[in-house]
Amino acid sequence: MTGKTHTPETVSKMSDSQQLVDRSGANNHMYGRSGENHPMYGKSHSDETRAKMSGANNPMFGRTGANHPKFGITPTNAFQSGANNPMYGRTGANHPMFGRTNGMTIYVYSLDGTLINSFSSQVATAEWLSVNHSTISRYIKSGKVWNNKYSFRKS
Repeated sequence: MTGKTHTPETVSKMSDSQQLVDRSGANNHMYGRSGENHPMYGKSHSDETRAKMSGANNPMFGRTGANHPKFGITPTNAFQSGANNPMYGRTGANHPMFGRTNGMTIYVYSLDGTLINSFSSQVATAEWLSVNHSTISRYIKSGKVWNNKYSFRKS
């Protein structure tokens, strides 16, 4: 602005007021302006303009490695990487899940209550009956008899 300089207090107030403005979605001045509605649709930058935007004129030109703005910033999860991770080096018998299985034992009973078969998982039971495993899950939860043949119980 020419002719007037804002005081630091005024600049701060203007900055704070802009933080409260919602510019998402329909409130954004570019909302819905894509394709033919976009101001740059069908246009391209001239060679002179492209030259101004590239090379040494680009604020990121030559900024790699230690010169990159994010160089040296520790990622938020760095405290849990490598030897800092509580599970670091815990494999095989040292792993807390070693020897555990995720499946549950499913018992298949006949209508008269006789144990017909047992399986280590719902998937194995489903394969034995040639049905989807979600069918087994549903019948276990409901307690209903499947095909007037079997009832299922889990351990």
